[in-house]
Amino acid sequence: MSNLQVLSEIITKWKLNQTLISEKMGMSKGNLCNKLSPNHYAKFSNDELDKLKDIMIELRTDLGNIDEVDFNEALRLISQKEV
Repeated sequence: MSNLQVLSEIITKWKLNQTLISEKMGMSKGNLCNKLSPNHYAKFSNDELDKLKDIMIELRTDLGNIDEVDFNEALRLISQKEV
């Protein structure tokens, strides 16, 4: 499976915001969707594919920070709020 296929499957599986991804890549959402499609003639350049990988790495890093969140403290604060 190619890098592009893996990235495309992740974007589809997790229903990632393609508008945000396309903005980060500096292209329209339609162009991004076309380039993600295996049946479309438009393809990513090597630089664009590297940029897409960098965006996914940024997301992975941000998600990795979840380990640092103290959910018990968050629940305590939420439970103390008056409804």
